[in-house]
Amino acid sequence: MGDGDNLILAMTVWLIFIPLVIVSFGHSDYHHEQARRRLGTDIPDSISIDCGATGNYQDGDTGIFYKSDEYFIDTGINKQISPGLNPKKQQKDLRSFPNGPRNCYTLKPEQGKNQNYMIKAYFMYGNYDGKNQAPVFDLYLGVNKWEKVDSYLFFEIMHFPLRRNIDVCLVNTGFGTPFISALELRRLDSSIYKVRSGALQLMWRYNLNGGQDIIRYPNDIYDRIWIPLKLPDPNWDLWSPISTESTIEIQSSNGSYYPPEQVLRTAAYPKNSSSPLSYCWRRPFNATFEYYICFHFAHIFDLWDDKLGEFNISLNGHYPLTEPIKLAYLKPLTIGPLNVPLKDGAISFDIYATEDSNLPPILNAFEIFDLNMLPDAPTDQQDVDAIMNIKRAYQMTRNWQGDPCVPCYYLWDGLNCNYNNSPRIISL
Repeated sequence: MGDGDNLILAMTVWLIFIPLVIVSFGHSDYHHEQARRRLGTDIPDSISIDCGATGNYQDGDTGIFYKSDEYFIDTGINKQISPGLNPKKQQKDLRSFPNGPRNCYTLKPEQGKNQNYMIKAYFMYGNYDGKNQAPVFDLYLGVNKWEKVDSYLFFEIMHFPLRRNIDVCLVNTGFGTPFISALELRRLDSSIYKVRSGALQLMWRYNLNGGQDIIRYPNDIYDRIWIPLKLPDPNWDLWSPISTESTIEIQSSNGSYYPPEQVLRTAAYPKNSSSPLSYCWRRPFNATFEYYICFHFAHIFDLWDDKLGEFNISLNGHYPLTEPIKLAYLKPLTIGPLNVPLKDGAISFDIYATEDSNLPPILNAFEIFDLNMLPDAPTDQQDVDAIMNIKRAYQMTRNWQGDPCVPCYYLWDGLNCNYNNSPRIISL
């Protein structure tokens, strides 16, 4: 079973069976006021949508407040999945889109454009249509393709929009009716997950030695979803697990990533202390894509609390850091996003202890992303505002979804656009 298959299996089990882990760490700094607030009401720029739901509610597991999607879209049909399944509440119902080539949710975060957002989309087919055949369709972020939806249940992207509204669109590609189960937006600190351009799409987010539990809000203040990397992953043949009950000083980290304390309380190190901690994905990667990794470290060797760790990182044989990283006891450190050069269609990393290190290499968690360049520009904002006023005045819905001009093959009915520079509407 490949890494992608493992992630699908883990997400399937989580969506259907596993309760979220919500723990208390006493007086840890982790439990600052922000982590105690209710997502969707008190935290600015948090949007949680249960697609196809008939009303608003507060989730009993996470405390997240979900809204019905009737506030965000004016097309589609509410459906429920097969009664034989018992998923989480957000996956029990969905909205399907049998009409039109493109149907879009419009998200309007309070802080608007030029902010850092994490957007998550969930898809639980659940044989809602009785066909026993999940559809295949495209997911768009604004005017750019985000992903193809087939067997995956969950997609996440880090996005820095240049427009005040964010469109998330389901596009019919002729292989079944598009649908969506839930949609979430979270505002992130502007300093994290930064790349020179484009948007980071999550491939994997693993915590090492994390048991069976999948971790998210309220343990993670940004509501990231952490999947345990566990046996039978072959890398554990060369690793030893380690954990601590000590308090991790989250607020002392080197940035604003703030991985959950529960994630940082578990880790792995090589069974042979003189060897590197190594990981490799032996699956073909697209040579035209760029890939990035974030590493999350915390020194949790309780018996060596007076010692320092010093490590170098190799990514497919390349050393991206000019200086070794240094770890002090219970002080978190995040390194990344680091660009990973592909080698023979695979991705690997090695973490080496330097000669001056008093500890073997250790790793608590890591995230890997591919880069979506979001190459296409949207329609001129003034033109969009003008045509949206017309849409509202005449209550246009079908085929007037998303951006008016872009992509050109989803041009709104009745419009003509010019694509010479910035796309412009030239006639109606």
